[in-house]
Amino acid sequence: YECEGRSAGSIPGEKSTQDRKSFPTIKIHQYQGVAVIVVSCVTKDNPYEPHPHNLVGKDCKRGVCTLKVKDTNVISFPHLGIQCAKKKDVMDNLKQRKEINVDPFK
Repeated sequence: YECEGRSAGSIPGEKSTQDRKSFPTIKIHQYQGVAVIVVSCVTKDNPYEPHPHNLVGKDCKRGVCTLKVKDTNVISFPHLGIQCAKKKDVMDNLKQRKEINVDPFK
């Protein structure tokens, strides 16, 4: 929660173990040049929708992380955490996603 500060802890990668940490990673296929990557929380069940929790960490503002990369095809997010939204902030957070045009499904 926001009142607990920004230290939400890093999100572990799919193949993280106690001995070897990994982090969320994406790979861009068949593209060269400048790319803008936008990462946000979404619901886990279909139909997927924007989620009110915020991402925090490097390159994150207003609950969403935006990263501009050039000629890089593998991008890792070692400092990405989730900050839970309080019930009273849920509607404001979803409204904010709409205002900044972050809906990965449209």
